[in-house]
Amino acid sequence: MTKPYTEDDIAAALFAIAGGMSMRKACSEYGIPRTTLHNRINGHLSHKKGAQNLQKIAPVQERALANWILVQEALGTSPTHRQIRELGESILNLEGGDLSLGKRWIHSFLERNPEIKTKRQYKIDNALGFTSN
Repeated sequence: MTKPYTEDDIAAALFAIAGGMSMRKACSEYGIPRTTLHNRINGHLSHKKGAQNLQKIAPVQERALANWILVQEALGTSPTHRQIRELGESILNLEGGDLSLGKRWIHSFLERNPEIKTKRQYKIDNALGFTSN
């Protein structure tokens, strides 16, 4: 099985090719498929960068939303998935539209922002052992 390569590996291989290394040698040295390097040389974007144009919310807006979530978490008031979705739809409709996010948007958002973790919420009374009579 081949070792996975990163965007940094691709950048280093492209730099080496620009410096005179052959494509075949760069592919073997950096462990990158030839078609991947060939496509990058011809201006193709990575899958991640190419998919950004398909996102409903711009990456910079998603980053701001992710930062807000992290601040809320640090304050001890982590937002629910529903609250995150509602805020995402508010951002989406800032310019006066009536659009909605897809069913799996929250899942994809969390994958794009791995520093945000889903946590179980539980009632503080139950955690402290209080019961209501």
